[in-house]
Amino acid sequence: MIWEKSCGGIIVVIEDGREKFLVIKQLSGYYGFPKGHMEDDETEEETALREVYEEVGLRAQIIDGFRETLDYQINKNIMKEAVFFLMRSDEKKVRLDKNEVLEYAWLDYKEAWEKITFEEEKEAFLRAYEYLKEVRNGR
Repeated sequence: MIWEKSCGGIIVVIEDGREKFLVIKQLSGYYGFPKGHMEDDETEEETALREVYEEVGLRAQIIDGFRETLDYQINKNIMKEAVFFLMRSDEKKVRLDKNEVLEYAWLDYKEAWEKITFEEEKEAFLRAYEYLKEVRNGR
């Protein structure tokens, strides 16, 4: 069994006092969040920030205290660990890497939840959203 590890970000931007989340459509046709494989001596955080920049052109910042890990099987030979960080961006202008991403949308929580393909990513998104509410409420 081969283990692969990817890191990425659940990105939020505040627009008119409301949260919008970036959801992308990957080349595979699945909807979720930007992520990609770790390289050489990168930390998880470095990988997540690099992948976000490469896939959607955003210089995001990690919101301290949130890290979510998902383990799943890609096929009979490959297991994958995906690590997501909650990130914020001060900009909404997305520049897609067309070799990685087909389309994107900034969506509110409910719209994003409905768009995300995999249950595991939906659960990570729910936990990120709940964490964001706690941070916003000063807990």
